[in-house]
Amino acid sequence: MKNRFKKGVALLAIVPFLFGSCAKEEGPGGSSTIYGRVWVEDWNSNFSKINDQYWAQEERVYLLYGNDTIYSKDFRTDDAGCYKFDYLTKGNYTIYALSKDKDNPTSPMKVRSAVTVKISKNNQTVEAPKITIYD
Repeated sequence: MKNRFKKGVALLAIVPFLFGSCAKEEGPGGSSTIYGRVWVEDWNSNFSKINDQYWAQEERVYLLYGNDTIYSKDFRTDDAGCYKFDYLTKGNYTIYALSKDKDNPTSPMKVRSAVTVKISKNNQTVEAPKITIYD
């Protein structure tokens, strides 16, 4: 009788870990993909004239899971400005790259140029809106 009781207590202690968190939060471990591109607008120092425009090469792109404020993954764009984040679960994601601040051209600080994406089902491939950064 004692052994049965101990096994029952042990099983009850494990059950919450097995079933307590059925809904997985945003993040790794899934089967979905987010991909997109980064566009660069190269302006003069006071943002009065655009010098050039092109797809970003070797630009760092960052991925935030859900409401996180610190990025969890990053990726460098290829020669065509493309990035991709694989193996994601369902949920909301923010993708951003750092840019000069068009509203404050003299500031040395970079700002986030961000887009948001929702993965609503497993095995989904989602194209994110184009990210534009200023240089």
